[in-house]
Amino acid sequence: MAIAIGMSDKAADLPNRPMTLRELCDFYVPLQAYLQENVPGSKKASLRLGSQRQLREGFHAYMFGFAYGSLFGCIDTMTIHVIEDVDYDVLLEWKNGGKTEKMRLQLKELVGPLVNPKAAPAEDELAKRLNELVTQYPKATDLTVAIYLNYPASYGEVKMPKGLQLAGLWVFGWTKPKSEELFIAGGVRGEHRFFIPWAKHT
Repeated sequence: MAIAIGMSDKAADLPNRPMTLRELCDFYVPLQAYLQENVPGSKKASLRLGSQRQLREGFHAYMFGFAYGSLFGCIDTMTIHVIEDVDYDVLLEWKNGGKTEKMRLQLKELVGPLVNPKAAPAEDELAKRLNELVTQYPKATDLTVAIYLNYPASYGEVKMPKGLQLAGLWVFGWTKPKSEELFIAGGVRGEHRFFIPWAKHT
């Protein structure tokens, strides 16, 4: 699936439907190539404009879906739908045998010094955000929260804060420059930590 950007500086809109990981790859790769060629080094090229929020969250959902699907062997059947609902941002679906599994996903992002020069160290920012989740989602057993750690480093064990009841809690992000490798850490009790070569997909 190609996206029709034309010769203008206008970015495409993310389709409002479930998309496979391959469809998301085919959507974002030419979009990013176009933006890097026409507005290199800008907020727009990094999907940081307010008007690009859906595109940015869609890409984060794509990253998480690829990492999660690689970890649990459901990458070939997974679809991702950026919904922006009241209670969650994204709906992930995949096949597990003859059964369809669903994940209601709430995305968060912690931006590092490349985006926010005043950002605290990743460990401090993550600890603060995890404590905030206790107030935001004291009992949301059908919701998974995934935090994109937009720092140039991976993170190890992720502990579910006391008093927080979620279906799952994950932290993910890049471990190497030029988007070569993803890490994903978390689960329910912080028992998973995995590294995924991104280049094999794209």
